[in-house]
Amino acid sequence: MTYTGEDGLKQAILEAIEPAWGEIVRSKKAILEIVADGAAHGINELQRCLFDAEDVPVDVELRNVKIVAPGDDAIASVASRTNPVLGHLRLAYAASEAVVDLIALGVLVGVNKAPVHATAHSIVRELTIPYQYRNRGSSVRPERPLPNFDPAYRLAPHLAHDGVRWFADPDVFAADLDALQLDPQTKRCITEALAAYRNGLYLSAANMLGAASEGAWYAAGERLRHLETSLAKALNDNNTTKVVKVVADKLRNVGTIRSSVRELEAQAALLTELRNYGIHPRGNDTAHLERYFTEAGAAMLLMETYTYLIRLGEAVDARNALGD
Repeated sequence: MTYTGEDGLKQAILEAIEPAWGEIVRSKKAILEIVADGAAHGINELQRCLFDAEDVPVDVELRNVKIVAPGDDAIASVASRTNPVLGHLRLAYAASEAVVDLIALGVLVGVNKAPVHATAHSIVRELTIPYQYRNRGSSVRPERPLPNFDPAYRLAPHLAHDGVRWFADPDVFAADLDALQLDPQTKRCITEALAAYRNGLYLSAANMLGAASEGAWYAAGERLRHLETSLAKALNDNNTTKVVKVVADKLRNVGTIRSSVRELEAQAALLTELRNYGIHPRGNDTAHLERYFTEAGAAMLLMETYTYLIRLGEAVDARNALGD
């Protein structure tokens, strides 16, 4: 796209500070790591969460900047998203959007007073970006308004278990599962499992994780479909038992992961039991499952399922790397 004139400069500025979805997800994970200590952290600190990770200069004063474009040729560099000032603003906006989302999920709670030595003012609230085009000076305001933030935020108390808080957000949970190429229904199962956990519905959380596990094996099967006609038939027939068996057999062909395939099958079997418990609550001999329907048990199950799904995706990658 070609940007010309003052309107072109304003459009280039607005697009350069619009965060990409990946930047918002990375911000969520970084923020959850910051608040993992349970303490309150100033909004300014949270909004700067990606500055170090993305290796941007830290000495840019965002409130005293001006974008200067002597002519149309200079607008191209603004639109390229390489301007360091606009890069700072974009990352701050990504983190701000992440805070908004985490608040909506009930993961973060506001604090009226920032901790000592913390900066309580928001970087991007009520921000205007001055610019100079040729000899005319003016400013542009981001099109997407942000709410007035509290001075600081901390982790919600019900997410205090070690290792749970960072994936209480479904986008963070799914960020490392791209290798599986999960379908929208399976992703929805993960989202609802996490929502159930956050709201204390531990049986529902376990039940939805069981459904997500089944969907993950189908996703793995689709990636290996070309290797085995019986797998293609099982996928077409929605034969879950057969899909898991044939996929596991194919994964065992990889010597480096052969020993771990049995563990993947065992976790799949457990999650199937948990799903069936919710569907058939009068089933026999389910006492060994009850521990997963407590806060601590559900938290452990979430962590185990996350690791299991990542390992399943890595195993599929390793098998496909062998070729036919």
